[in-house]
Amino acid sequence: MAASRKLPFGYTMQMGKICIQEQEAGLVREIFSDYICGESFLQIAGKLNSQPVAYNPQTRWNKN
Repeated sequence: MAASRKLPFGYTMQMGKICIQEQEAGLVREIFSDYICGESFLQIAGKLNSQPVAYNPQTRWNKN
């Protein structure tokens, strides 16, 4: 993996291996659960933006 490439939300690099970051993974599970329960991507993004969840300090969550 290239050094400049960023890992997806929910993962971290530990001792040269890609590992699940449990705190973020819990949020990923919640996102999937909300979607399965019928929430739209836009609703989920709004919920994430109202919480102190830092995905990327320069951007906000969106439906993409």
